[in-house]
Amino acid sequence: MDRWNKASRTDEMQQQTLTKVGEPWNKITSMGTNAKQMVTGPDGNPFGTFSGKSGVRVGIENSGDAKVTAMGEMYANFEFANNNGGNMEVPLVRGSPILTHLFTNANPQVTAFCLASINGNPVQSSCPVEAQGRDGGEGYTSASCDGSNLVITLYMTKQQDISKIQWAAAPSSAWRSSHGMHTCKDECTVSNGGKTVTIRTHVTGGTFSFAVNVIGSYILPYGRSWIDQPITHTCGNRGKRAAELACSKSFCHFPTCNIQNGKNNFQLTIKLDRPVKKVEDVQFAVATENSWDGHHPMLSCNANTCQLSQDKKTVTTRRLLNSATPVKYAVNVIGTFIQPPRNWHELPFRHECGSSPTSYPVPPTTPSPNPIIPGSSVDSYLGYSCKQSFCHLPVCVVNGAGYDVALIVKLSQPVSDLNKVQFAFHTQDTWASHHYMATCSQSTCKLSSDHKTIIYRKYSPSSRVSYAVNIIGRFVMPPSKWTETPYAHDCRNPQTTPRPGVPSQNTANTAPPTVKPRPVNIAPNTRFVLELNEPGNKLPQQTRKFVLYFSEAMTYRVGSNGQLEFAPQAGGVFNGVLQMAYGGANVRGNLDMASFHDKYIGVYPYKPDTSYCVSGDKGYISFDWNKRIVNGMGGTGQLLMMLMPHHEQLLKSPAILNVNTPYTFKVAVGDSWQQEMPLLPASMEPDVRDVNKVKANSARRQDILNAIATDTAQLPLSSVCGYADSYGVGKFISAAARVASISRAFGTNHYQKLDAQIKNCLEKWLRIQDTLSDGNKFRYDTVWGGLLLRSGPAGQPINPGASFGFPIYADHHFHLGYFLYAAAYYAKYYPSWANIHRERLTLLARDVGNPSKNDPYFPVVRHKDTYTGFSWATGIHGGERQEESSSEAINCYHGLAALGLSLGDRTMQHMGQLMLTQELYSVREYWQVRRHNRHLFPPVIQDYGVVGMLAENNYFLYTLNWPCEPNWFPMRHACLTGIQMIPLTAVSKYWVDKASFLKIFICLITWFWSLYPYFHNFVIIFHLFIFYFSFLAFLR
Repeated sequence: MDRWNKASRTDEMQQQTLTKVGEPWNKITSMGTNAKQMVTGPDGNPFGTFSGKSGVRVGIENSGDAKVTAMGEMYANFEFANNNGGNMEVPLVRGSPILTHLFTNANPQVTAFCLASINGNPVQSSCPVEAQGRDGGEGYTSASCDGSNLVITLYMTKQQDISKIQWAAAPSSAWRSSHGMHTCKDECTVSNGGKTVTIRTHVTGGTFSFAVNVIGSYILPYGRSWIDQPITHTCGNRGKRAAELACSKSFCHFPTCNIQNGKNNFQLTIKLDRPVKKVEDVQFAVATENSWDGHHPMLSCNANTCQLSQDKKTVTTRRLLNSATPVKYAVNVIGTFIQPPRNWHELPFRHECGSSPTSYPVPPTTPSPNPIIPGSSVDSYLGYSCKQSFCHLPVCVVNGAGYDVALIVKLSQPVSDLNKVQFAFHTQDTWASHHYMATCSQSTCKLSSDHKTIIYRKYSPSSRVSYAVNIIGRFVMPPSKWTETPYAHDCRNPQTTPRPGVPSQNTANTAPPTVKPRPVNIAPNTRFVLELNEPGNKLPQQTRKFVLYFSEAMTYRVGSNGQLEFAPQAGGVFNGVLQMAYGGANVRGNLDMASFHDKYIGVYPYKPDTSYCVSGDKGYISFDWNKRIVNGMGGTGQLLMMLMPHHEQLLKSPAILNVNTPYTFKVAVGDSWQQEMPLLPASMEPDVRDVNKVKANSARRQDILNAIATDTAQLPLSSVCGYADSYGVGKFISAAARVASISRAFGTNHYQKLDAQIKNCLEKWLRIQDTLSDGNKFRYDTVWGGLLLRSGPAGQPINPGASFGFPIYADHHFHLGYFLYAAAYYAKYYPSWANIHRERLTLLARDVGNPSKNDPYFPVVRHKDTYTGFSWATGIHGGERQEESSSEAINCYHGLAALGLSLGDRTMQHMGQLMLTQELYSVREYWQVRRHNRHLFPPVIQDYGVVGMLAENNYFLYTLNWPCEPNWFPMRHACLTGIQMIPLTAVSKYWVDKASFLKIFICLITWFWSLYPYFHNFVIIFHLFIFYFSFLAFLR
């Protein structure tokens, strides 16, 4: 804590500044204790970004900034205090579903945003709708000159507050030293309903460089470093417009209308981040909404119908339409992509003249009819929130000799229309010969207003029925062999009817039953159930439940806008404990899950400890929650903690409870956890069995020998070692070590040349030779505690953004992981050298893999998140944490284990193996789409099979901050897949396995087929299959 609170710790944090009188986290005051509730928005505003105006906030009157009083691997304690001697301590612990607040001489002040009732008593309050992550829209710029002054025009699809617009501009010759961002003031004027901003920069010169930032939404230019590659414009003739447009995505589209005499002069401009070869490669389908019949043709551009910009990145087409109705359109860049990417016939882009252009497919605007509710049991079912991505419930009503059956399906994600839903429904005795999928129609299915509930009706002459469900393009349920093992139901036996939210017993995805907790004696006026309206107006019948538990009887007074002031019923000020739990989101007034936590109150985790152990080939990670008991509060004394999915595979004790929870995650009861895992091997050498397999095949052996010779000759390690940044050098030195180890395994002498280069480069970066430039010399940072690269000339300020943020502790495990890998190789074969320089080698390991809490110089495993099991790449700069390359994180801990093995350091080896194995389990769960975890991912990620970047509040489909040539499919997808696979080493086969590769391969096949649907591309598919089966042979 002393190092953390040091006032000298200046950094780039924008949300959590650490230098205010030595007290960190000074932004928490305005947000309360739910400052990190950023993972998802409420159901009524699912893309909402958290700004402190949703959920429940707990505080005390006139408290100042929060002060961090303690911090550990899985906890942080915060203290709020006021000038009246009042105090509130909040011990935040990862995995605790009950949030505990400890009060001293202070009454709790609770703000419940969108509060509807408290203990069933109605309350009137406002319900703010927070901004959505998708509200930013997109934009592009143009530039012109007013005399010699640069004028920038920003065109946006969504109106933005002028205070969110920033610009940087300078003569190109001075850009490097003068590219600071300026927030718009008097130099900016707004037009076009706030969607166009003209910036008169008063910057003079001939050739200019500039960039524009729409804070929190996008930066132009998009897709490249705005500092290294800004937009440029040269002033020539007075008033000349710039040809360059900067698009905030790899594909942008800007429709405009000019209505005259009932006709529409429609213009559509598209902007690409890569040029097309010729205008004929671009096709448009454009029609009025009332004439778009779902089979509208794509028409190729020519010189008369389309205009192509000089840089071949912007295409404009104009059409005269005979109606002023909204316009539907789609775009095809032949052989590259179609936009919208799927079902463009059914869900094209839509633009209504006079409105903002729609940048995503819009479902049909005809409201869906209300669902038919077949009896009170379904009323109860619809009141439940589905705890999975797919739930189903068959309901039977006797009709003569047969049954009217209603299949009710509940989805976590809406469907756009009924045509996306198919059912196969037949009697069990005819299923084998009749199990075709029938597409829903208005006569057979009903869709709820939120598009998440579908009811399918059919008559069955038998009580025993079988069925399956297909959401086209998303999933089929049951997910495995639905034709052979469909869902089954017997109308005569109500016990076989699945409970709400639970699949039938014939599916492998059977969920645990919903078990109401047994009544627990709770003192009167110590438990308060808050019902919160969903923000917006889409879910008027649903509320979110939060439950407050107090250690003594309390009274409350309702203020304005959901503000509640609590005070002890006996008088005085509160000295006790307030615990808060989330009770789920379901139909208004349904409090079934609100009592879920009643038996678990009165205890809480406090400053938990983490310990690591290795025994034989097994590794163990233990969490001691350090349970504390609140006397007289009630409950059973059992400590309830929440599991993430990877914990379910590793948890040895205690047992996982077989119950549904309000927050869908599983839970366990116990004062400590023990996780057991089979350790992955530490050695970085090629697997002997695989080497022998290759040697047994003369053709393959020769291929490897040729590759060794080629790679040895072409590896530029000597030329880059002294000049590139730590990441670039790390990749090359690691590659050299990998090739050298393969050379040794196959009995060639190429390793001799590589070993000399590896030694020379290691000695430069370990400062044995100490010949590198000042910016590339490792130093110890006494402020933050770690290795520092100044990344700038001597005497100049540290460049925080250089080397991918290494000076501010971003990506240390990526960079140093490569060096550890190379050091492990060299230390194994040259142990005398390794012993001489053991301390220098260990210093690299301690920066990213320090195992000891007692080490005053380095944090414990710097980037590792012990609870989630994976690492965060983000350093000390502000904003959300994120991790892009999961495979490079794995490589770091493999390098750590391998170096420990080479040095004979069992502690280093075992810590590396533990971190490596834990990381791999999490990567398989949260980065890779597999059959068992598909429901964890948004639909678009499910289609791609792999995550590009994982952040605290988002999954990202593509990598975000580095170029990929060309920057569209299929190369973009290759980059997405590749950065989750490289580097390929001895442990790659444990996560780049058959299950993960098959999904990626099927995705590639599907995309190639959609892009190249002609017969001659069977050759491409054929070669892809050859590649696939060859790769499977390698995995075996």
